[in-house]
Amino acid sequence: MVWFHSWAGLLSGWILYVICVTGSFAYVQDEVTRWMRPELPLPSATRPAGDLLTLAEDHLAKNGADAAFWAILFPGQRGADDLAVGWTPRPGMPLAGAFQRVILDQQTGAPVERHSRATGGGQTITAMHYALHYMSRDAGTLVVGAAAMLMFVVLLAGIAAHKKIFREFFTFRPGRGQQSWLDGHTTLAVTVTPFLLLMTWSGLIFSTFVYMPAAQATFFSDVEGLARFQEEAFQYVPPRPENRFARAAPVTSLHAVLSRAEQRWGEGSVSRLRVENPGRADAVVMVYALQAGISGETRLLFSGVTGEALPDPNSRTGPGTFYAGMLGLHKGYFARGYLRALFVLCGLASAGLIATGLVRWSIKRQGPASQRHMGHTVVAALNSGTIIGLPIGLAAYFWANRIVPPAMEGRETWEANALFIAWGVAFVYAAGRHSVRAWAEMCVVAGAAWGLLPVLNALTTERHLGVTVPAGDWVLAGFDLSALAAGIFFVALAWKLARKPAEAV
Repeated sequence: MVWFHSWAGLLSGWILYVICVTGSFAYVQDEVTRWMRPELPLPSATRPAGDLLTLAEDHLAKNGADAAFWAILFPGQRGADDLAVGWTPRPGMPLAGAFQRVILDQQTGAPVERHSRATGGGQTITAMHYALHYMSRDAGTLVVGAAAMLMFVVLLAGIAAHKKIFREFFTFRPGRGQQSWLDGHTTLAVTVTPFLLLMTWSGLIFSTFVYMPAAQATFFSDVEGLARFQEEAFQYVPPRPENRFARAAPVTSLHAVLSRAEQRWGEGSVSRLRVENPGRADAVVMVYALQAGISGETRLLFSGVTGEALPDPNSRTGPGTFYAGMLGLHKGYFARGYLRALFVLCGLASAGLIATGLVRWSIKRQGPASQRHMGHTVVAALNSGTIIGLPIGLAAYFWANRIVPPAMEGRETWEANALFIAWGVAFVYAAGRHSVRAWAEMCVVAGAAWGLLPVLNALTTERHLGVTVPAGDWVLAGFDLSALAAGIFFVALAWKLARKPAEAV
């Protein structure tokens, strides 16, 4: 078990480190995206949902009277601070089938335009978590799946290898070389192994048919079979089709529906409303809760004519419920505030677990420079180029968001290119100078890149700490403060590494 844990962990460690770091950002991708769109206004105090509903209804009645559906999104959701309405015109109408979305002023109900720079936002980093970059999504998903499967087995082997894990958890011996790295690795392992087991297994579960498609291809081979498979295994039962012969009927009072939902969930708990077939006798109103459950969105259904509560016809099957639960646990749909921050810390601690394991593998096998194997040099370069290079690349991604001209065509692509260019330069530097000095110097670069990010933000936008903290916008302020904390961490690490002898790592 020790042998397998060491070597399998080494072979998969670098890509798993990338997966864990980028997965940590995935829990705050909406917040990251908002920081990367500084042209958007600061959030303001919102009016009661009932008042906003009146404004939304007025606009939809004037502009979407013949729509196939209405959608009303209330402010207060993650990544959404505006009141917005949407609709799709029915067949035969102008712009039929094209979704229309309008942001409304929360005081007057007048349409408002929002202009912001094009950016990949947090989604670019999140996509790296499950599909990497510069390759097809299918290929990236398969590579990540293979690494995740190996990680799951490595975790089990590590649990078996450390049979005295709880005693080792309370043992830390600083300044003892590889023994200190082992102690740090074990401490992190005891702390985050439950989190890693859940994340790894749930990730494998909800991508099962991507990694192992034979059963699906065998038993659901035709088009109808595929639809049945989607219905039985994963998704809601498809909604009933529109009855084109349904008579015209006025829409029920949406205020009464909103009131009933808030009585069920609490005031200010509704995130959005959707009205299917407004103005017809078969209309249905769907009300969604602001706080999602483990399995995703929570909703209530009402008749769109009488306003009476309806049973949800789209209840999940047993396998669908299990799948949705695993997906919700993995993505943290239910987590808000401090719990979401804890998810981020657990993800970063998981990356630290992998990093300490990789470094310990290298230190354990290093000898005099004249006796080092070429493989050890390669591992040392991969360690520093990945463990410190990736944070440098991520910082470059955020720097590019502020430096690349807002009007530049394809600027979101160049944001991602900046990430990999900086990361590639770090790899080249690590390969040419594989020593503790290289680690310290790269940490200085990472510390400067992250620590000066709030300064760059203040010089290039009006959404700096001097504005966001007094305004109480802790999403934007929290990003700047987190970047500053990351810069301090890397500078402290550089200071510690600079005091060590210059042997290879």
